[in-house]
Amino acid sequence: MAAIRAGSKDPSFAIRPAMSFLRLYARVLAQLAPVKRRAGALVVANLALAVAQFLNREREPAAP
Repeated sequence: MAAIRAGSKDPSFAIRPAMSFLRLYARVLAQLAPVKRRAGALVVANLALAVAQFLNREREPAAP
């Protein structure tokens, strides 16, 4: 895979980081297969943190 620069004109540039993140996430979950319950708890906790951070941003007042 070729190196990607920050100012790339490549239209798929925005997709590549997300795809690599999802691939990494799936790989980690596959490695955690022997401890499925613990892996499931980590997934739920991670999603709960993401939702909490999103909701917190909505409640902050806008800067003048």
